[in-house]
Amino acid sequence: MPTSPDQAQDSTSPDQAQDAVVTATELLAYDDAQLALFLKSIKTDNGYDLSSVDGFMEFSKAQKDKFSDKVERALLRIEHQVDELHERLANLADQPHDSTTFEPRHLTTESPSPPPLGVPRKSFEDACYDGLIEAGCRPVCSIQERNHISAEPATRYRPVISWLTDDADTATGADEIRSVFSRQFRQWWFFRKSQWINRGIDESEEELSVHVESYRRRAVDSGNERLTREPDFDYVERAIWKDIPKARQLPDGQPFSAYRAAVEFRLKPYGFKRRLQLRKNPHQQDAWTNWLEYLSFEKWILEHEIDTADSLESEFLSSWRLLAARDMETLSRQHSNAMTGRPDRATKADQDANETAIHNFIQQTKRYKEARAAVYYQIHRVKWAVREARLLESEIAQQAKAAERSRLEKRSETGKRRHEENDQVNLNSQLKKPKRGAAGEGVTPSSRDVASTGALRRSARLAKMGNQA
Repeated sequence: MPTSPDQAQDSTSPDQAQDAVVTATELLAYDDAQLALFLKSIKTDNGYDLSSVDGFMEFSKAQKDKFSDKVERALLRIEHQVDELHERLANLADQPHDSTTFEPRHLTTESPSPPPLGVPRKSFEDACYDGLIEAGCRPVCSIQERNHISAEPATRYRPVISWLTDDADTATGADEIRSVFSRQFRQWWFFRKSQWINRGIDESEEELSVHVESYRRRAVDSGNERLTREPDFDYVERAIWKDIPKARQLPDGQPFSAYRAAVEFRLKPYGFKRRLQLRKNPHQQDAWTNWLEYLSFEKWILEHEIDTADSLESEFLSSWRLLAARDMETLSRQHSNAMTGRPDRATKADQDANETAIHNFIQQTKRYKEARAAVYYQIHRVKWAVREARLLESEIAQQAKAAERSRLEKRSETGKRRHEENDQVNLNSQLKKPKRGAAGEGVTPSSRDVASTGALRRSARLAKMGNQA
């Protein structure tokens, strides 16, 4: 009977987990991480099978409510894959580092409204797809493509290979394809937290608030608005945020300029034409810079995965040599016995020993195999992020060209309109000018007429002055 989550984790299949007996009282004593571990061990295709839990019906109402709350929190933890993040990057978690580089502003957000009546509810996965776009990430595929791939994962997995950790024809691979958007969504928030960590802000209240509200919208959109009204919803989401490992890429105390230089160094081989403009506050960065910083983040993880695999290689080779040496020893003895005609009475013992040696080899090299698999899939993720960066760079260039064409067309249209307006003004002034000709029609005298009249008046005055003299 498993009396601890570690024992529960040893269950290798849902059927074995169902055969195990664990009491509800024991589960009630588990913390959220332990309960999440147990729930994952009893997961089936139809959900989580709690039929093996004894004693739940004997609980009081208060105990049942408490147990239900703990299960809900554990399920949220599973959805966020917090424990997997810790397991994968446990050695990246650093001691808390207080920084007062700048005081982040506090966001004021309104609670999301549920969809109008008649609008179908989305699944949590589809809601996460929308969340990726809202958060500035680029989904690995469309919802329709995900559904198409899920129908035949073994042959259609290539478009999402960057988000797998196991072969597509395994139960793990098929489940990862179905949950690709929620896992990508969690990874994006892992990156978002790392942005602040690498700027010297270990606990960004600004980003935490955005994280909580984003998951609140996902819950509402997927028909789980009731969860958002629970008094501990914010508490759980905040706890999950704090549990995300601190992906500190440089030793503590390094200035922001050192982080900027490290990001630029990782991106240099790709030769992107657009400039990287990292800001002290990530919210002041444009989509292009955010994506390049995300690419650098995934490449940094790849570097760590490679280092881990390389560190296990000598252990793997040592185990391989032991296995190969045993095989050679057995084959040599069997060959010698066959040549001399002596019966090989140790055959059964050798078979048992060989099976044990092979089993030991598999167990001893399991970590190395997993580490190499992590490198393989992370390489695909980095390649995917690079392809998306190329696409984004092309999209931005096309948008800039379209904006320039629009500006030129607008300027041309404005010039044409002004030219037409000037022509109209000239035409109007000509129409208003009076015609010269017929007497008595108020014809305006010309400048020559005015000059002649003045000369006659001066001559008359001079003649009058002469007579008086």
